[in-house]
Amino acid sequence: MLELAQHPNLLSLKDFYEDQKYFYLIFELCSNDLLGYLNTIKFRLTEAEAKDYTLQMFEGLKALHSVGIVHLDIKLDNIMVLEGPNGKLILKLADFGLSKIIMPGQKLSELVGTRYYVAPEILLDDEYDGRAADIWSTAMSLYVMFMKSLPI
Repeated sequence: MLELAQHPNLLSLKDFYEDQKYFYLIFELCSNDLLGYLNTIKFRLTEAEAKDYTLQMFEGLKALHSVGIVHLDIKLDNIMVLEGPNGKLILKLADFGLSKIIMPGQKLSELVGTRYYVAPEILLDDEYDGRAADIWSTAMSLYVMFMKSLPI
């Protein structure tokens, strides 16, 4: 699935192999997940950085959705942080374990996601648009990143 969507804001699969017992995935190395990074003293956001991180997250999501992939579990733990050569943070969506390839207009009905980040329509136990659910979860992740707390 990751071969379909390649973008600077998506974690890159570098290689994979298997033996008789296991399947191994080798991803690009990132310094931390965003949740861990938020808990460091050096994490302070300027308005320009907040704008940049928001753009990065939605650009990565756009790349996924443009090839028909929905993530379905966007949260701070699934956003990796890569420190660029100039110290600028590059955010990367990761952990595609719940992701699905969907057709345009296809609705989903599975109860997926993580509490506090999951879109309300998923909890209604009815069909929902996976792309819209991803947008909600991305917005919730950004809220927590900016406010350093859950909206409860």
